[in-house]
Amino acid sequence: MRLLTALAFLCLTTPAMAQDVQPYIDFDALFADKVDQVAPVEGRDGVTMITMPGPVVVFRNETDGDPIYSTVDQSSAGPVACMIEVLASISSLETCDGALTDRRKTAVADGLDQLASFTANNTYPPVAAADRDDFRATFLAELTARQAPNAEWFCSTVNDDVGVTRFVRNFVDSLAEDGLAELLEIPRLPALNPCY
Repeated sequence: MRLLTALAFLCLTTPAMAQDVQPYIDFDALFADKVDQVAPVEGRDGVTMITMPGPVVVFRNETDGDPIYSTVDQSSAGPVACMIEVLASISSLETCDGALTDRRKTAVADGLDQLASFTANNTYPPVAAADRDDFRATFLAELTARQAPNAEWFCSTVNDDVGVTRFVRNFVDSLAEDGLAELLEIPRLPALNPCY
């Protein structure tokens, strides 16, 4: 529970939070395959939704042409994709001198690996068992590449703000102690929101 509570602060200090991009979910296929479950959003012309197990609600907004998708996790466990973005940002601290001990680096790497496995099993469409190792490797490599431009900013923030440094380290220590079992307990689409 400490990890879920901590997401609020970290999301506010992470520039990657601004964009809801989840390339590992095929939203077009989801809405095409589950067309019988698509429902209009009352009072919002051009916006439809699907409620997935969890529950996770997926919104499709076509008011400006090309569809824009967003996901909202309504489960008791919290948004998995938010944790993915947070841990990916923290992993960029490996480039900062002395920011993370080896134990903390291992905790972050293990957490990201668990999140990659969860995503492979719960994305849409789910990844075939034979392809999951390749998916995890690609998933983690793409996360690292996406966070690389933020590394300098994140390092300077951590180095300049003792409160942020302490919070990040406490967050990772909680991850090492508690793991992600609570977050990953409920199989569901890895949603980004609410990530505030």
